[in-house]
Amino acid sequence: MSIETAVANYVITDGTVAGLVVARIYPLRLPQNPTYPALVFRRVSGPQLHNLAGAAGRATPRLQIDCYAETYLEAKDLAAAVKARLDGYRGTMDTADSPAVTFTVDTCKLENSLDFDESDVPNKTLHRIAQDYIVNHRE
Repeated sequence: MSIETAVANYVITDGTVAGLVVARIYPLRLPQNPTYPALVFRRVSGPQLHNLAGAAGRATPRLQIDCYAETYLEAKDLAAAVKARLDGYRGTMDTADSPAVTFTVDTCKLENSLDFDESDVPNKTLHRIAQDYIVNHRE
């Protein structure tokens, strides 16, 4: 019941993203021996907005979504699909929980993107595109 799970649910319900990763989206890290391509999401920071009266009921967390694939082009294609789904989004996002929690997102913007070669994985050529999104939402 967090903005992270709402964003993850919103991303995975996109037809293009789901076609690439099926349901392989994980919190914090990949499981052992995963199938690729896959996504990992995490909160990097979680600023809460305040005004003179106290808490403003708004937050601007930075969420990181890592796009993993066995080839660089697959990782780039997955990152492009995630970006197309999230960058510039305004509207509502629901968690997949029962009952679902709805978040109102005022802005979602891609803040940064980095490419990595994860060559330290045994017997695998693995690439990761890390994308940081700032999600301005109401609490």
